[in-house]
Amino acid sequence: MATIIGSVTALLEGENVFSPEDRRELLLTIREGSTRMNRLVGNLLGMVRIESGMLRLNKQWCGIEDVVGVSLTQLKDSLQSRVVNIDLDPDLPSVPLEEVLIEQVLINVISNAVKYSREGSEIIVNAEKEHDMLSLTIADEGAGIIPADSERIFEKFYRGNRTQNIPGTGLGLRHMQEHC
Repeated sequence: MATIIGSVTALLEGENVFSPEDRRELLLTIREGSTRMNRLVGNLLGMVRIESGMLRLNKQWCGIEDVVGVSLTQLKDSLQSRVVNIDLDPDLPSVPLEEVLIEQVLINVISNAVKYSREGSEIIVNAEKEHDMLSLTIADEGAGIIPADSERIFEKFYRGNRTQNIPGTGLGLRHMQEHC
């Protein structure tokens, strides 16, 4: 929120100071911060609905390629310099799922892949049919989760030891676990 307020204040108060490129950079910062805040509020509201029993799943038959496409489109600006390789089996069946919730799960996981991997690294989105199941995998070149943290990563507000110097709330994976 501080980044958004600071950028807006700079644009309002420094009207004649910034070049068009500087103004664009500040506007992109505002959009990125607003998107992050929107995702955070969505995660919080989703958790409240789940924990209160108010969430009713409305599964519809859907192709996972559509869900992946929508999620990546929403993350377009956040992907920065990451290379995203999509490897979807061409014979994937439609599956019953709550499309909006699964999109949010993918957005959370891919956002984590961006947050915890270096610039220019690769993120792989893979989907394949395994017997009667659809397997969807997101892989990145980040440091990964240390075994000591793996037991706790789905706890509300828990942040692993490797993530202490990276901004975050510890809600993204918790929100994901609640939906799956």
